[in-house]
Amino acid sequence: MIRSYVVRVFGATALPLVILLAYPAQSMGEATPAVSSGWQVVDQITLHQAAVGPASEVVTLSPDGLNVAGLMVDSEFRQQLCTWSVPGLDAACIPVPDTIDPESLQWSPDSTAIAFSLTGLPDLVDSDIYVYELATRDLSNLTDDDYEGTLPLDESSEPDHLPLDLFPTWSVDSESLAFVRTDVALEQPPTELWVVARTSGAVELRHVVREDLPHAIMSPMIQLENGSLLYTVASAFLMDPGDGLWLLNPSGDSTLLMPGTVDDAFPMPVATDVLVAGDAIRVVGYSALRLAQQDVLRSIAFVLELDTGDGTVAIDLDTGDGTVAIDLDTFAGIVSPAQFAPDGGIIGLEWRDGQAHLLIQHQGEATALTKVPGSPFAVPRGPEWAANNVILIGATLVFVQPAAP
Repeated sequence: MIRSYVVRVFGATALPLVILLAYPAQSMGEATPAVSSGWQVVDQITLHQAAVGPASEVVTLSPDGLNVAGLMVDSEFRQQLCTWSVPGLDAACIPVPDTIDPESLQWSPDSTAIAFSLTGLPDLVDSDIYVYELATRDLSNLTDDDYEGTLPLDESSEPDHLPLDLFPTWSVDSESLAFVRTDVALEQPPTELWVVARTSGAVELRHVVREDLPHAIMSPMIQLENGSLLYTVASAFLMDPGDGLWLLNPSGDSTLLMPGTVDDAFPMPVATDVLVAGDAIRVVGYSALRLAQQDVLRSIAFVLELDTGDGTVAIDLDTGDGTVAIDLDTFAGIVSPAQFAPDGGIIGLEWRDGQAHLLIQHQGEATALTKVPGSPFAVPRGPEWAANNVILIGATLVFVQPAAP
């Protein structure tokens, strides 16, 4: 079967950002420095589309900034997982068992491996958790359930158990992965969080998210240094009181940090990055619903202050009553998922005068670093800032350095 693949944006679909890497990348020329933000752009490369060749989709940048990972369709219309070196763009590709969910691609923190899951429900296929080791180019199925391919559509052909495993997220030490599991063979499938070891493949149930709601988590998660998990629960119509951003702490207690129904300030809030400074933990995220709606009139970004000491959760919202209070003006204009800059600033895409701008906000001041080609809504992950000061934004690599005093 020939499958088409698209970037799925939380219940909606958007056109994939398809690029071809068969031709050399080209510089956009002189970049616009941004001195007031403390950073300046020194180079910018856009990966241009070619007339013919295998279609490729760059998805994510490694934490060390030395590789980008993405998907390619070969001459026989089979999907491959690929990495390209930065800035040389030397490619290394391997075949994969079925269509990968681009949102699920996750680099290990040590930049040595990539985890992913398959599309699952949209294509009605089984999905397990896979890990690709860069050094050996080995692809392992860590949660192999001896079933693959199309999900059974009638009870007569259905096995007793058929776990659908999605959205792997790495532990900070790169030794294990948490993931979402729903056993679709059960009469009332719960949504569960499991953990699998990178080397041994040993799996363990960690938490039952919802016993009454299958597939309650349909977006990527974040694992904190102490093992806590940030995840988003989203019901079909975002009208369930349990919809929102949750924190599961190491002791197994879960807390709703931020409500996320259609009537809340940020419907379907998804965490994208975490900044730890001493005992203080800041979480930046965005409204997945507003991103899917391509809302350019309101900021979709938010920040929460967390304190996870001793397994307790406290949100500093300056309200004293535990309610969510977000200053919309602080992040006005950011229309993409946001990330933290190394200095604690926040980067995202601003839409102004029909053009996307890479925006950095620090200590209340916002500065546009550079213009970025294309639509900000074709960048569902938002900007990714690596340790070597390379930023990936869709099909664009931006190289920055601290501005001269």
